[in-house]
Amino acid sequence: MTADCQYDSILSMEDHSPGGASLTELLLETFRLNESLLAAGDRLTAPLGLTSARWQVLGAIGELPLPAAQIARNMGLTRQSVQRTVNLLEREGLVAFSPNPNHRRAKLVGLTAEGRRRLEAVSAGQVGWANEIAASMSEPELRTALGVLRTFREQLEGTYDILLDGTIAAEAGSHLSERQKVIREKLVAAVAHNRSTGLKAKEAVDTYLREAAFTTLNRF
Repeated sequence: MTADCQYDSILSMEDHSPGGASLTELLLETFRLNESLLAAGDRLTAPLGLTSARWQVLGAIGELPLPAAQIARNMGLTRQSVQRTVNLLEREGLVAFSPNPNHRRAKLVGLTAEGRRRLEAVSAGQVGWANEIAASMSEPELRTALGVLRTFREQLEGTYDILLDGTIAAEAGSHLSERQKVIREKLVAAVAHNRSTGLKAKEAVDTYLREAAFTTLNRF
């Protein structure tokens, strides 16, 4: 079974309202687009011996050193995945560990000179990439996209009883309209799909938010 078929079976529902149908399309596009965007990041960073994941971590400590757990929280990633990436970067001489005055065991992760050089190089490449894409869009369109992303976050944080820590209420709240209940079912299904891949509850919500952000930006 293809990924598209799996998504269709997960999200397919009859009697959509116009808004519900649009949301379903958006959810499906989110799933389909995620891998393409990560691949684009990998292509952008490959000449410098990086990947999208390594670039994310380097960027997170561009201003000041942080412990791995804080990097993970700031970026909506799991601590385990960040720690694995940090260990690889340290072996390659791109980051270095230093004592953390606030926590003896949680060392700070900071850029080395080579790590900073590569981060600045890939960041410069991203400027050209972003400017090229933005040239086909107006600033009002981009601002609208930003508003949509914020709405997604707010919905998942509370309106639909889906919290960022992964907690999902067993039943839809009485404050939801019938239309909102349909939307909630689709959001819960999307998060459940992510969990079916082995992600923990918080990871599944974080993954959905990132995918929704990528998809929304791609539609403008």
